[in-house]
Amino acid sequence: MLFYEPVEERRMGQLRVEMAKEAGATVIVTACPFCMANIEDAIKTSNMEGKMEVVDLVELIDHHIK
Repeated sequence: MLFYEPVEERRMGQLRVEMAKEAGATVIVTACPFCMANIEDAIKTSNMEGKMEVVDLVELIDHHIK
């Protein structure tokens, strides 16, 4: 799936970033390394750097346990 070129009009990461923006989210959490890379890219291409970030679920838990 790493080199998959979607037939759809928009990439899934781009769609998720748009959905998060509409919901007012500033953080997207994922446990999937592939999704993390795609969402990071979508944040950059959506000009949302500094306004939104993607965080791995384990990093989120680790941050809040300490």
